[in-house]
Amino acid sequence: WQLPWWMWRAATWHLVGMSFFALYIINSMIMTLGLFLRLDVGLPLAVCGLYSSVVFAMSVASKVAFGLALDSPRYGGASSALACVLLLLGTLMVLKVSRTDAGGFTVEPTTDHTRLLVFA
Repeated sequence: WQLPWWMWRAATWHLVGMSFFALYIINSMIMTLGLFLRLDVGLPLAVCGLYSSVVFAMSVASKVAFGLALDSPRYGGASSALACVLLLLGTLMVLKVSRTDAGGFTVEPTTDHTRLLVFA
């Protein structure tokens, strides 16, 4: 009995590792999001579950769409740049920047439901 050829390829184990770490990161982000929405924003538990479901569903859909885009020889580089821009915009979406009395700025997580839903 012999293992298939793809089991001996380093690329196979690289993809396995990346998939495991992506799932781990998504899970920990969803748990942290649930705690933030419940304790800091004060949303009911059912709405927190809705946000978690939206984040999970969009992460699965975007993983498939991004994989298809990267495999395309025509749009591979452009899709990478677009993903970086979307990641930056998504990160900025949940931050609230406000001016202090001393003339400086403070940055804190937003509690605006519209911005949180767009982030999700």
